[in-house]
Amino acid sequence: MTEQLTIIGFLISWYILIQCMDLYYRTRVRQGVAFSDIGAFQRGTYLTLNWASLLITLSLIVWIVWRLAPRQSSTFYDYIEFCLPVLILGNSIIKSKTIKSLFRQEHVKVIDDIMNTLHSSEAKTKFEEILREQKTLDDIVYFIRNVRQIKNPTMFFEIIKKTEATVHFAADGLVVSPNSISEIKIHPKAYNQIGKYTGKIEEIRKDKAGTEIRAVIEKYFRGMEWTKINDRDESRTIINQPLEQRAEFLKKVLGQQGIDVSINVVRNIMNNGLDEALSKAIPDIPDSKEAMKKLRKLEEKEKGKTLTNDKQQKVDKLKSKISFQEEVEEFRQLKAQELRGTLSEEKQARMVELEIKCEEHRKEYFFEASTIHAKDVLYMEKSSKIEKELVERNFLEKEGYERVREYRLVVDRMVLLGKWKDSDIKDELVKARWESDQIIEMKKEVNEIDPFFQNIKKSTAQFIKDIKTFTDDESEGFLYTIHIKYVDNVLYYVFKTNDLSEIFAGKTQTFPELKIRDYERLKKISHKYGFKLVELLNIVKIIGNDTYFNLSADIKTWDDFASLIEIIALYAESEKFLNEMMEKEKEYKKFVKKINSGYEEIQQIKPHKDWDSKINMFCQFLKHADEFASSSTADGNLKDKAQDYFGKYSERIFKDENLVSEIYSQDGSVKIMNYVSTFRVLIHIGLITVFHGTEGGKKKIATHFIQKEGKYIE
Repeated sequence: MTEQLTIIGFLISWYILIQCMDLYYRTRVRQGVAFSDIGAFQRGTYLTLNWASLLITLSLIVWIVWRLAPRQSSTFYDYIEFCLPVLILGNSIIKSKTIKSLFRQEHVKVIDDIMNTLHSSEAKTKFEEILREQKTLDDIVYFIRNVRQIKNPTMFFEIIKKTEATVHFAADGLVVSPNSISEIKIHPKAYNQIGKYTGKIEEIRKDKAGTEIRAVIEKYFRGMEWTKINDRDESRTIINQPLEQRAEFLKKVLGQQGIDVSINVVRNIMNNGLDEALSKAIPDIPDSKEAMKKLRKLEEKEKGKTLTNDKQQKVDKLKSKISFQEEVEEFRQLKAQELRGTLSEEKQARMVELEIKCEEHRKEYFFEASTIHAKDVLYMEKSSKIEKELVERNFLEKEGYERVREYRLVVDRMVLLGKWKDSDIKDELVKARWESDQIIEMKKEVNEIDPFFQNIKKSTAQFIKDIKTFTDDESEGFLYTIHIKYVDNVLYYVFKTNDLSEIFAGKTQTFPELKIRDYERLKKISHKYGFKLVELLNIVKIIGNDTYFNLSADIKTWDDFASLIEIIALYAESEKFLNEMMEKEKEYKKFVKKINSGYEEIQQIKPHKDWDSKINMFCQFLKHADEFASSSTADGNLKDKAQDYFGKYSERIFKDENLVSEIYSQDGSVKIMNYVSTFRVLIHIGLITVFHGTEGGKKKIATHFIQKEGKYIE
């Protein structure tokens, strides 16, 4: 009996061990772990234990049969002793012996689960087609990992099929149009947000009255400060009154200024203001107006003729784009009715239906814009090749080399702004202190190297215009690979490296790699300051290594680096001042002392919300603090203003009731929480950026400011 119980206990323990190990790895597979993440030791252990289970149970069965065979009768424990190893043996035979086969088994189940969520044959066909393209276990893992995070996979696969887009599935996101000028990497969380208008509409809902009132102010008081309306006693209460009372208030204000208009005119302007805000929040289908013109022209030309298949497809495509635009406009109209409280119950269902359709249209255009330009010449690579040949041909001396680099940076920047014409580029080169004969000579050299470069610039600029609806959008703000290459080129031009630890001497810590969000901020700074950015970066290179400069010790991330650029630009009075500062030691020391003084004041502040960086905190204060004022700080010192900015104004905006949306960054690593409140006719915006994987689970950067012109006066 004791021997049997020992064997039974051993078998049960062994079975539990094997099952727990199997469950652990199956769970990890379903969680999306890659096969390459499973180490050789783990794979070996899994294989060894499974084969050991097979051999041990088989040996036990033979031994038990040999031991029990001579007996004339068997007890209950004999049956248990025999059945347990048989059960374990059967389980060992049918289960996976290797982790690789386990991966394949689980993938079949997960793929079946995904297939069951797809509601159309087009989506299922495209899903299966893409699945066949995945060659390795890791490829399949990445495919599943991304698809499972997409909220509407049916729409996703239908759009890919319709637009004929090429999408690769990486470990950390989708790569659309890989190895092309229109390549972009985007996390499924960011993809899900395309065409989602909830946050923008909630912002308008909160600021509806202010939006309507500002429309009238902009119409009749273009040069007037917002505060002249905002400070009026009536504005304290009128903001919460019905439309008619707000219209009467504005008619009265206009009359006091000698402007006599009817109440209907005021009301129409207010309504137009709300409609315009919705038009920005829910943008048109790009090129929809152009599509209508093309359709009319084509129909007139082919009137009375039988259309060929190609022309019929072209007509259908144009009609489809026009139909999409009509649905967007109808959705905006219904949203406006909802915001005004005039939407009927019958139209409520139609509005919900159109919201889904408009999301689909925007997602479709996202893929379409990349697909259309996927075969265009790779601009940055062509630009690099021309630069290299220019240097080798005629500009071997150092001064000439710098001129070539300057020329390329200017041309690249203009093209990435959607401007490719010689006149636009010439104006920018003149700002960089180029002479006309130098510009003509350089252009001649470029044309000799590649006569088609002008066409390449034009097609690239058109691509930039086509994606502008995504790259300039506040909630999406996408960054394509071409932008990343441009930022890398600018940094390398100044620093000859993209490693912060090499840029700033004496830095012992390892700086993080550039993330999408870092590239996005540096791109915006580049577009804002133009070629002046090169001079700003040269100052950063010097001032960042100056031990007398208090901020240098706190430069730890690319966000700090970007903030430092903006701080220097905000303190600098002009481009000429930057040049003089670098040439005159006295001016330089004066400049550093001024920044040090301001930074010391900020370091003493205890903010209402935690900031991950004092440099970023200082930068945001310099950019936005003057938009805020109070009776105590209007003419006060920097410390008092900072205490209010990071204190009471922060407390007012960052409340749960003011949270209107939560969006993810392009790479999915950052969640941005948007807060909105109003102060009479002004709108107050707050942002909290939450970084995942940081100490304590998250780290916050908070900033807030007022949209539109004017100050927050108490």
